[in-house]
Amino acid sequence: MRSRAREIAAWIVGALVALAVLAWLYDRAAAMPEPLQVDELSRVVRQLASDAREAERLATALTRSQLTRNFAEHQHRQLEEDVSEARGKLAAPGPGGDEALVEQARGLADRLRANLAAARLHASDHAAIARIGAEQASIAAALERMPITPL
Repeated sequence: MRSRAREIAAWIVGALVALAVLAWLYDRAAAMPEPLQVDELSRVVRQLASDAREAERLATALTRSQLTRNFAEHQHRQLEEDVSEARGKLAAPGPGGDEALVEQARGLADRLRANLAAARLHASDHAAIARIGAEQASIAAALERMPITPL
């Protein structure tokens, strides 16, 4: 009889521990993400600007027939992955509650990602690639002008 009571008590304790762990995990998952630190935001913006400049150079080389279409498509896919990764980091709140800079960076990252996809679709249209390259230069310049300073 006592072993049965101990078994039931062990099951109850195990269930309570499992519930406590689940509650802790839920609390962690539901918590607001940590805000971006200024240096991390600066690094992400610099990376996006670098990706935009690289895409601009690819567009220029494509319009001059200096690259094969396959190479350019491969490079654009890699840049899209980089931009998507950087965009994921921008999902966190802005440093010090300043959402304006992060929102601006998100918008520019989204424009760059769409622009890279368009470049892959129009890789053989030199006029379209020239327009896309100009847009990539504009995105890079906007990223480079972002006023991100330490708090």
